[in-house]
Amino acid sequence: MAETRAVFFDLDDTLIEFPGGFGGLLKRVYALAVAAGAPEALYDCFRRCFWSASIGAWAAMHAGTLSGDEVRRQRIVRALAAVRLSDPGLAGDMLRLWDELNVELPSLRPGATELLNITGSRAYIGVITDGFLTLQRRKLDRFCLWPYFRAVHISEEVGVCKPFRGIFQRALECAAVQPEQAVMVGDNVNCDIRGALGVGMGAIHLVSPETDAATPHGASRATSLWQVAEVLQLRPRPSPVPEN
Repeated sequence: MAETRAVFFDLDDTLIEFPGGFGGLLKRVYALAVAAGAPEALYDCFRRCFWSASIGAWAAMHAGTLSGDEVRRQRIVRALAAVRLSDPGLAGDMLRLWDELNVELPSLRPGATELLNITGSRAYIGVITDGFLTLQRRKLDRFCLWPYFRAVHISEEVGVCKPFRGIFQRALECAAVQPEQAVMVGDNVNCDIRGALGVGMGAIHLVSPETDAATPHGASRATSLWQVAEVLQLRPRPSPVPEN
């Protein structure tokens, strides 16, 4: 078995966690539309349109034809149109609230800094995260996480999102390691776990203790970041032998 020389972490819902998830966040944003006259009963329509608009715009962002800022704006505008509102000022207010909540609502998952300290003392560590450059950077700033990582790979910046090979290959090249020498830690079965396994990396699936989500064959499973540390079992690198 190859020695683990590099460990990559997902960011959202792995190192940091959102109370109520992104769905709860979106509902709070929609409250601004309700205050402006949108029927509360149309929230499901707004939600479906918001996520539907995200799909095509997300692909365009990674193709380099739309900026992340424009993607975030467009999906709010389109979702508002679905509930018969077309106020640019309201769309701007909702976008600012979405961004603020994205950065201010999450908290560090218990054991995150301890795990990063332990792992960083024994291996190269980096981040592989899907998301918008502006927001992901602000989250890293807020939790003072930058010093822990040798490199941070954000899908908008890389131009490829998980689970596609390109973002994992970029991270491996940056770390100068072979796939079998690297491990991905994440919560998303498809994006994090299958994506990493697909390029030959190891993977640790982080799940909540009460979940019944299956972990793909070939990946390890952990119910806390403390358990991730146990699964990794990183060996200290040997000290160099002094020359005579």
